[in-house]
Amino acid sequence: MGAADKVTLLTALDGRLLAKRISRPAGGGPPKIQAFDRAKYFRVDEIEVADIFEVRDLIQRIAGLRRVGIVRGRPAEGIDRQRALRRSRPRSENGTIIPATLALAARRLVPIDVDSLPCPPWLNVLDDPDHAVEYAVSHLPAEFHGATVCWQFTSSQGVKPGLNLRLLYWVDRLASDGELRQLFQDYPVDLAIYSPTQLIYTASPIFEDTPDPVPHRIGLWRGDRDEVTLRAFVERSQAGAACSGRSSFSGEPGRHYAEHRADIGDHESGRGFHGPIGSAIYRFYYDRGARADAQWLRSDLEVAIRSAKRDPAKHDDAYVERRVADLDPWIEWTRQREEQKADAKSRPIEPTYPAPMASVEEARAVLAATVREFANEVRTHWSGSSE
Repeated sequence: MGAADKVTLLTALDGRLLAKRISRPAGGGPPKIQAFDRAKYFRVDEIEVADIFEVRDLIQRIAGLRRVGIVRGRPAEGIDRQRALRRSRPRSENGTIIPATLALAARRLVPIDVDSLPCPPWLNVLDDPDHAVEYAVSHLPAEFHGATVCWQFTSSQGVKPGLNLRLLYWVDRLASDGELRQLFQDYPVDLAIYSPTQLIYTASPIFEDTPDPVPHRIGLWRGDRDEVTLRAFVERSQAGAACSGRSSFSGEPGRHYAEHRADIGDHESGRGFHGPIGSAIYRFYYDRGARADAQWLRSDLEVAIRSAKRDPAKHDDAYVERRVADLDPWIEWTRQREEQKADAKSRPIEPTYPAPMASVEEARAVLAATVREFANEVRTHWSGSSE
């Protein structure tokens, strides 16, 4: 385990709130959302944390503090911590230099915001938050899969469509804002929070005259390790391995269905359940096509799930039953996606402009005539210039 780190807390002054207020119109219709207050001055505090469990405790503690948020920057030297502005650059006003209040800082706490991530129909976000967390994590780099994570549904969950989730990881070394923007640039992650002054709103929303639709907004998903080894991903990213257009359950090209199936479980080389199940389904249809036998796949994966070695503290009997129950809609969803891809590939590509020639032969004849005309002009030019 590495050394402890600090988290910078900002408390809005002058009665400002750092929480959204949500209400239902009297006549019905969509909920009315009142945005965060525009706070100008803040009290600045630093809290020491040592691991992901202390991060969870901190998030739970400040979720009910409607004037408190987090920033990744550290307090600049010499500032008034009782009443500070929120800026990372000095500013000149009326001939006076107003210094920066927050400086760049590398942190071991890595927050990841996933906003409005489309959810498949079989994912019950509110009743099964662990499953929702696993689904969101499957969209992140592989180094984050299977690691313990503190999760928090943001204010938009249950109000706006899709999955709106914050994931907080403890990593094995200090990570800078610029590095994190690079690491996540090709993933469905909000990069705006990787800035010394960008507020990360941790307060639970205020629901006025209407109940909160989210039963539990904060929790801890236990993995097989409690910190992420970030170094390996940095090397791979710098080598240019990251590519755009990633989708979940990519199947890791080069690995076959049987290998993903073998990853299911909490054994020494296992990767849990959600990730490898999704990768196995994807790879099955990727290799065999959308018409492959879904019933065989379903039966084979149920055997793999029920017989896999597991840690009851992380994956109890009820969890296993949910994964088995998910198989039918999950397989059908993946099959339909592969079918749509196959249909798209089979459709002829329409030209973006009409072909100017009737045939390749005609095009070659026109090209040859153009070349001859050009050569004649060159000869004429040079013969005239020699006189």
